[in-house]
Amino acid sequence: KEEIDLVILDLVLPGLKGDEILARMREMDPEVKVLITTGFGEEEPLEKVKRLGIEGVLSKPFHLPALLGAIGAVLSEETTVSH
Repeated sequence: KEEIDLVILDLVLPGLKGDEILARMREMDPEVKVLITTGFGEEEPLEKVKRLGIEGVLSKPFHLPALLGAIGAVLSEETTVSH
C-alpha cells in the first residue's frame, strides 16, 4: 500500500462538505497530513476541521509560491494553521 504524503482539501466542494470529507479520511488514515484551502467567510467549517486535526490552512486566493511554501511547511512538520 502506498502512503499519501499530503492531501490538499478545499472546504467547499459541490455537493460535499470539507469537514465531512476530512472525517472520512481520518477514519481511513488517522495520520494523513491535510492542508486546507479556504475562501473568506468560512469560519464555522474551518473550526470544525481544526478540531479534526489539520496541518495547515491556506486562504484563497493564493499564488503558487504561497502554495509551495505551505506544502513545504506541512511536509517538514511545521504547522501553518492560522488562528
